[in-house]
Amino acid sequence: MKFSFQEMLPNLKAWFTVALVSVPMAISLSIVCGWTPLLWLLSWVWAGIMAAIFCSSPHNAYGPAWALAWILLPLSLEYGVQYFPLLALIAWIIMLLIWALRLSNYLSIIPWAALQWFLLWIALIIGIQQIPAILGISLDYTALEALTHIADVHWLSVWLFIVSLGTLQLWRRYFPKVPWIILVTLFGILIGRFDAFTSDLWIQVLVDRYGQIAFSLFQTQNWSSYLDLLSTPVLFKQLLIAGIWIAVIALLETLISAKIATKTTRVWFISQREVYWLWLTNIVTWLVWWMPVSALVPRTTLNIQQWATNKWSWAFIWIFTGLFAAFLFSWGLQYLPFAVIAGILVDIALGMFNISLYHKLWQSEKSSIVIIWLVWAVSYLRDPMLGILLWTSSALLLMVMRAMKRDLITNVFRDGHHVKKTSLVSYISDQHSDDILLIKLEGELNYLNTETHTNLLRKVHEPTTVILGFWYTCVMDNDAAEELDVIIQQYLQQGKQVYITWLEDQNLALMKHESSYHVLLEQWHIFESKSRLLEQLLEK
Repeated sequence: MKFSFQEMLPNLKAWFTVALVSVPMAISLSIVCGWTPLLWLLSWVWAGIMAAIFCSSPHNAYGPAWALAWILLPLSLEYGVQYFPLLALIAWIIMLLIWALRLSNYLSIIPWAALQWFLLWIALIIGIQQIPAILGISLDYTALEALTHIADVHWLSVWLFIVSLGTLQLWRRYFPKVPWIILVTLFGILIGRFDAFTSDLWIQVLVDRYGQIAFSLFQTQNWSSYLDLLSTPVLFKQLLIAGIWIAVIALLETLISAKIATKTTRVWFISQREVYWLWLTNIVTWLVWWMPVSALVPRTTLNIQQWATNKWSWAFIWIFTGLFAAFLFSWGLQYLPFAVIAGILVDIALGMFNISLYHKLWQSEKSSIVIIWLVWAVSYLRDPMLGILLWTSSALLLMVMRAMKRDLITNVFRDGHHVKKTSLVSYISDQHSDDILLIKLEGELNYLNTETHTNLLRKVHEPTTVILGFWYTCVMDNDAAEELDVIIQQYLQQGKQVYITWLEDQNLALMKHESSYHVLLEQWHIFESKSRLLEQLLEK
C-alpha cells in the first residue's frame, strides 16, 4: 500500500464505522460462545492488520468468524479456551498444505448459487442468537431456551432493540451517508450510563457480564498445553479433526467473502495469494496466542457499504478497533446495552439476504433454492460440517446432471444449400435421407455426457452423409473416443458417408487408437477444414 492522503480520505467513514461495529460484533460472538470479548477482538486486530498489508483483495476482512464458532464452542465447553491457539497452529499446517498443492483452486468449481446457503447460514445464525438479548432474558440461555421463558421478557430491552434496528433500517434509506451505526451505539451508551446512575431501567449492559476488561495485545504462550496433548491422545485427535475443519471452513469463507467483494466492486483478487496470507495470518495469531481466523463476510459487506476503496480502510479499521478496545471499554462501551448490540447485529444479518438473487433463482433454478434451505437446516440443526459436505456434493451433482443433459448443435444442408441450424433433438423428429448433417461436438466429451450424446447420435437414421466436427471440442477422454468409434462403425454399417473435421492434438491421439479412424483415413474422409469439405460435398 502506497501512502497517499488522496487514497486514505475516501475511506475515513469506513474506518470509524466498521471499527466501532467490530466491537459489538466481538462482544456478541463472545457472549454466544462464553468467551471474553478481547479473545475475539484482538484476534481481529492482528488478522486485520496482516490482511490489510498482504492480501490481494482490497476489501476482504479477516478475523474470527461465526462459522468457526460452531467448531470451537464444544471444545471451549469441555476444555476451555486454552487450546484455541493450538487450533490456529493446526489450521495453519493444513492451510499450508492446501496452498502448496494448489488445492484451493478446486473450491472455485462450486457454482455461485450454491454459495448462497453459506451467507444465509451466517445471517440466520447471527439473528437467531440475539433472541435472549432482544427479550432481555439471561444471556446464558440459548435462543430456544429464551423462547420458553417468554413470560420473563424485559419490555424496555425489546423497545431498545426495535428502536435500534428500526433506525438502522429506516433512516439509512433516506440519509445513506449518515453513519447510523455509530449514532445508535452512542445512543445505547447514553441509555446504559443513565441506568448506571439511576438503577431504574434494569437494562443488561456489558459491565454486568464482564466487569472491567484488561487489555493486552499479546498473551503468554501456554507451553503446558503441548504436554497435555502428548499425554491425552483423545484430546489430540479432537483438536486435529477440529483443526482440519477450521482450515476448510476458513478457506471457504475467505474465498466466498472475496468473491462477494469482487461481484460488488468489480475489483479482482488472486485466490492463491488470498490462501497464502490466510495461513500466514493464522500463524501470527498463534504466535501472539490468540485464536484461528478467516475472512468475515459481514464485515467485508459492511466495509464495502461504507464506501471503502482500498486496503487503507482495513489497516486503519483494525488500528481503531484496537484503540477502542484499549480505551473505550472503561470509558463508555462497558455501558452498551445488549439489546442495542442485538439491533446492530440483526441489521447486519438482514443486509446479507440477497432477495434479488433468490427471486432470480426461483424463476430459473428452483433446485438451487431447495438446496440453499436444506443445507442451512442441516448446518444449523445438526452439524455445519455435514452441511458443508451436503452443499458441495449437491452442487457438484447438479452440475454433473446439467452436463449430462447437454444437446448437440446441428447444421442441416439440403439440395446444395444450408437449410437451418438446430439442436440434434429437434432434427431427429424431422429427418430426410438427402440431408448432409454437420454435427458440432462442442465442449468437453467425457464419461459424464458421452451416453447422452451417443443415444442422440444413434437416432440419426435417414441422412446418408454425416460430418462430425471437432473444432469446438476442447478435450475428449478415452470413454468418449471408444463410444464415438462404436457410433461411426454403426453409421458405416448402415451405408452412411461419415466424415471427420478438425481433429487434432490430444483428441487426434486418442482417435488414432480406434479402428474407425483408420477406415475413414483410408477413405480420405478426414479433413482439417470443414469449409473445404462442405464445398466438395455441396458441389456434388
